[in-house]
Amino acid sequence: MAETKYILVLANSVRAKDYCVAGKVATRLDRDKFDIQPQWVRLTDPRNPEGAIPYANTICSGHGQIHPLDIIKLDLRDSCNNPNHPEDWYFEPSRLWEFIRREDKSCLPKIADNPAMLWFDEGQPDSVHAGYVSRMKPKPSSICLIQAPGNLDFCFQKKAVPDDDKPGQTKLKYIRDLIFTHSGRYHEFSVTDPDFMKRHNIWNRMQDVTQQLRLTDSANCFLCLSLGLEFRGRHYKICATIFEP
Repeated sequence: MAETKYILVLANSVRAKDYCVAGKVATRLDRDKFDIQPQWVRLTDPRNPEGAIPYANTICSGHGQIHPLDIIKLDLRDSCNNPNHPEDWYFEPSRLWEFIRREDKSCLPKIADNPAMLWFDEGQPDSVHAGYVSRMKPKPSSICLIQAPGNLDFCFQKKAVPDDDKPGQTKLKYIRDLIFTHSGRYHEFSVTDPDFMKRHNIWNRMQDVTQQLRLTDSANCFLCLSLGLEFRGRHYKICATIFEP
């Protein structure tokens, strides 16, 4: 049976031609006040084997497309019971989402998870092996919100690479990596935040040489970080949202 929930959206990122929407459960205290809970929910479309959400579902009547820091009301079905994506829940696609209100960035320090360590696999800074999350202690997690650990470098480039699905052919790959060190470990997260890409006009600036953007005041940025679903034996690191000051 579907259950109505309030969600503070912390990610509405691009996933192929659709979207990945995730956030934290919000408890309504009164008309204009919510208490944001630690529980994450990554919304999953039961009609799509990959779970990605069509654009139409991200539209709220009278509001338009949802964005990070929106609080929305929707109906959830059941957990997807994926041990490597434990935050995934099916939503009820027959019922429209409702925009409730917008939160301010000032809430981010209070609700950040800030884990001591991020996902890490020796030798591959951009991914971890399949099954990594289910073996995490004390609690499996595939998504988190952190305050940025200092300097953030965003590197972007378009280049031709071999097409694994079409031997002998190439395809254009758009590299958009957020690079930083956390707890002494080097990480590369692929940025899927459409608002960040638009703010910095990244798509129009793409060239066949690597370019670098140093984010100003990056120590005061907050990052919504995630692991993707398993792909060829790996879970790739994703930066779904960059909250800039």
